[in-house]
Amino acid sequence: MRSVRANHLKYWPVGAHNLSVHDRAYRISRLGIALAATAAFCSLLGCNDMSKAPPPDPVPGELAIATTFLPDGDVGEPYVAAVGGSGGITPYKWSVSPALPPSLTFDQTSGSISGTPTTAATTTHTFTLQDSSNPADTVQKSLSLTVEPPLLVNTTSLPVGRVNVPYPVTTLTAVGGLPPLVWQPVAMPFGLTFDPASHSILGTPLTSGTTSVTFTVRDSSSPFNKTASATLGLTIAPSLTSR
Repeated sequence: MRSVRANHLKYWPVGAHNLSVHDRAYRISRLGIALAATAAFCSLLGCNDMSKAPPPDPVPGELAIATTFLPDGDVGEPYVAAVGGSGGITPYKWSVSPALPPSLTFDQTSGSISGTPTTAATTTHTFTLQDSSNPADTVQKSLSLTVEPPLLVNTTSLPVGRVNVPYPVTTLTAVGGLPPLVWQPVAMPFGLTFDPASHSILGTPLTSGTTSVTFTVRDSSSPFNKTASATLGLTIAPSLTSR
């Protein structure tokens, strides 16, 4: 019995045979708690399980200039547009050649174009996009920019009419914009009429007086029509027989 007892005690730590039953149970329970906590931790975080490692960063796509056209601008109207890129490694750096028309600026960081055009023209520009890879990738694309002339009513005055005398046929004219031009109906005084199709003033005045009439025309630009207006004075003199 003595040898059996010795063989049994050799598996305990030094001094463990001097522990009470209560102390031995306490140490065993502490060991069990530690093992359980370790198992839970490994279950949560993987403990060197590569299947639970975060995925690698995606490979960037091929660098490209995504913009396919620039919207048209109008002389005297604020212009805002931008060229955009895709793929590669950001941040991007832009450049353009030749320079944009006067009064338009190009932001080399964002690729935005802004300003108020002063001259009507169509120009072609080569935009260059460079990314932040090492060595840097570079792509180019040529785009056209059209600045259209302003739409203006260039009739500046109306002839004087007379009561009971056919009014001189007067056709209003406009320049600029994208044809066809469309004139808006307008209520005319003194018994006269305005024909939008021929943009002409017709009729025989019935009363005399002086007033102002506003004429408005729009063009066929898309997606937004340009409009122009002119306010002109109209005078109808009394009939000669009424004197």
